[in-house]
Amino acid sequence: MIDRAARKQLASCVRQILALALLTAPVMPQLAPAGSWLRLSTLTMSSGPNGPNGTEIIQRFDADQLRGFGIESGHPGVQVVRGARLLSQAFGSSIPNNNIAVTLYTEDPARPGYPDLSAPLAQVTNVPPVGTFGPTDAVFPTPGLAPIGRDVFVGVHLNPPAGAFGTTVGLIYGYLSGSSSIVLPGGAMPSSPPEANSFRLYRDVTNNALTYGTRAQYLIDLLIEGPSGMPTAVFIPGAAPGSTTLLAGLYPDATNPPFNSGRADNSGFIFSDVTITEGSPVAFLAAFADFGPIVALDSLIPGSRGGLCLEPTALFPLTVGIVTNHEVWIETPIPPAVRLTIGGQSWTQQAVGFDLATGTLRGTQCGKQSF
Repeated sequence: MIDRAARKQLASCVRQILALALLTAPVMPQLAPAGSWLRLSTLTMSSGPNGPNGTEIIQRFDADQLRGFGIESGHPGVQVVRGARLLSQAFGSSIPNNNIAVTLYTEDPARPGYPDLSAPLAQVTNVPPVGTFGPTDAVFPTPGLAPIGRDVFVGVHLNPPAGAFGTTVGLIYGYLSGSSSIVLPGGAMPSSPPEANSFRLYRDVTNNALTYGTRAQYLIDLLIEGPSGMPTAVFIPGAAPGSTTLLAGLYPDATNPPFNSGRADNSGFIFSDVTITEGSPVAFLAAFADFGPIVALDSLIPGSRGGLCLEPTALFPLTVGIVTNHEVWIETPIPPAVRLTIGGQSWTQQAVGFDLATGTLRGTQCGKQSF
């Protein structure tokens, strides 16, 4: 039998060992979507033009519209993408037929607007999608390091369906009217060429051919370390945060006359962070300029996440909000007189939170809204 003193000494040793293990164990990052579909409206599901060998559906993130996601001081000069989140639905239970492969690409320097299939940045295979409608997270074993200033693409390889079995991914169309009219982009989104008109592509895996689909975006987002953030289009005044899609969120319909009948969008921005302390302040920033040089916030205050990505010479504060239920957002009203002249203009936005409990900064990606 072990006496009382020996038991106390043993318990003390166990506590010390556990404490040492916690200090030396690798810390798993808290991953979050960058923000391109924090708020949804009308959508459908799609598997693309699925052929006998399956199809890779591909989502494009335009470097001219989004920048500064996944900034980590340990990886200077690149954007660190640790995985992807997709809104999916698997029909039936055929495994591995329902499983997917997710691949990260950067822009092909020889073919702007298209992914470089010859040099993928990261990949994870045999990812089981959720059995019912909901988000699926695909985390890369090794994070993808995406060059700043070049488009980023996420490809999802879907196996050919077996009878009633198969996997679909959420899709938002950018040209239909009626119930989905609130997700339609404004007139600033180019009508052509295809790579400027849509955010979704298909890859025919038989011959490696790439084709842009009609104007739309898949419900696929980048997984990063840090908070989520995105410009929004607020369709009804006072009904923020509005839509965070790549369509309306980056191209609000704010002109008079509107591009889509009945619209008079205001601008907005949403900050979402499951890690930040409730009640922490968040500064909403803007600049009437393109993106600036990216500065990792961790280089300013150790332990911070994200980076500054607005042009510092044109930067100005919009307002400060307070985090409630892990989120805070703003709406920037556009006066009627401005709607007559706003066409052709753009600005960039970002949000940076200050965590009251840790004393660290938490910055979102930067987004460019074009009117």
